[in-house]
Amino acid sequence: MKGDIAMIEIKNKEEFYEKVIDSRGKVLVEFYGDRCPKCRNLEFMLSKSSIECPIYKVNIDENMELANEYDVLSIPFLILFEDGKEVARQKQSPMAFIRNVV
Repeated sequence: MKGDIAMIEIKNKEEFYEKVIDSRGKVLVEFYGDRCPKCRNLEFMLSKSSIECPIYKVNIDENMELANEYDVLSIPFLILFEDGKEVARQKQSPMAFIRNVV
């Protein structure tokens, strides 16, 4: 694991499209909730990881429309995008997803 990586909060659907869908290269998105202890743990692990792509986080309480659009059924939930398209989604534990996919 490296030093601290900044996770950038996405505030709304327009910003999501600008930063994720219109992006080039890989982008990791974490869907989370404020009252989710596992989300806080994952955020800490991601901030200390060696992931070399931007990491964005989306609060599902404030962005339920995005959570529904991407079929987020539980949190924390990770989706990897490349060139604006979804290329992988978490089907196992978040850390296994990071090890195996990102």
